[in-house]
Amino acid sequence: MLEERLEGVVPDSPADAAGLREGDLILRIDGEEIPDLKGLSDLLKILEPGDRIEITYLRDGEQKRVEVELAGR
Repeated sequence: MLEERLEGVVPDSPADAAGLREGDLILRIDGEEIPDLKGLSDLLKILEPGDRIEITYLRDGEQKRVEVELAGR
């Protein structure tokens, strides 16, 4: 499982609009456990702008879910 917390969220990004915050711990994307930063990067490379994904994350000991529509870089 990914043990890296978000170091920040870009203002006005899809993550920001979804309510993700610095310090959140990403656990799963679309139900798939994220093993490490490379796994997260590999997954994001195969997704396209406009794809909708469900992110499961941990904040303050509480597991939460949010749907995010990806944008282009």
